[in-house]
Amino acid sequence: MRSMLTANALQVYEFISALPAATVESVAEGLALRMRDAQEALDELMVLHLVQCVDDNYVSVSPEVALAGLVDAQERQILDLQREVAERRATMLPLVPKYLEARARVSDVSQFEIVEDATAAQQLLLDLGRRVNKEVLMVVPGRGSTVEMHEESDAKDLELLERGVIRKNLYHERRRDHAATRNSVIRLTPAGAEFRTLPVVPWRLFMFDRHAAILSRGRESDDGAAIVTRDADLVRLLGALFDAVWEFADPFTVDDATTEQQLSATQRTILRGLASGLTDEALASRLGMSVRTCRRHIAQIFELLGADSRFQAGALAAAKGWL
Repeated sequence: MRSMLTANALQVYEFISALPAATVESVAEGLALRMRDAQEALDELMVLHLVQCVDDNYVSVSPEVALAGLVDAQERQILDLQREVAERRATMLPLVPKYLEARARVSDVSQFEIVEDATAAQQLLLDLGRRVNKEVLMVVPGRGSTVEMHEESDAKDLELLERGVIRKNLYHERRRDHAATRNSVIRLTPAGAEFRTLPVVPWRLFMFDRHAAILSRGRESDDGAAIVTRDADLVRLLGALFDAVWEFADPFTVDDATTEQQLSATQRTILRGLASGLTDEALASRLGMSVRTCRRHIAQIFELLGADSRFQAGALAAAKGWL
């Protein structure tokens, strides 16, 4: 094992240990060291309690005695820290059953609340995520997070999936081009997670066991506040809405062999709207695009299908299984 002492300090310690006492001068002369080097070595030994200085004379101390002096102070610090931790445990742990009991009564006390602080909203999400038993439903707009955030989230999601929790994720279709999101889909899909996309995702939603739902308030683009509801009727309606949109959404991954034969997610949405009898203006408004852009998509659909009218486009799309 490599010594913690420098070569000079070790040499000086051996030298002094063979003498009743020594001075800096006698150490420097006896070991052919410069005065500065001899003093630095002695100072190093003093810090470790291996040398004591009495009236400018240095006397060696046995390693056992030196160690006892060092360890005693450190052990006192450890004992003080352990006592502090024990006191904090004694304060905090009795609150756990009260907290759990209060959380269980939240649905009876507060069916609806606004969490203004984004950090507090994130903590609430983590709390609900830890206690979920059956299902997590997510609607997530935006372009995606960093690789690090995806990897951290994936680790938690894998734990849920291993417990048998159902996980369904609705993303904006632009997330197909986000590398970190694609990597998450690759990691989580084999474990049972499901991913689908929509051309328009107007708000953020998290639902846990269909008992609690958290929605982004979204007054402004930087509004981090969350709307939390545990009202049974409202949560049920949000769940039914999610189920309907889920059936309407496209799978995140598409078979490469049929990619060229399939419409884009936006075009498939437009095609369904056409089949439902929506006007160009209604479709454009629903998709958040201009009427001109919507009509350009319709023209591309007609060209891809070889259709001359909406009716013909619907018939051909149905024959291809696109509706």
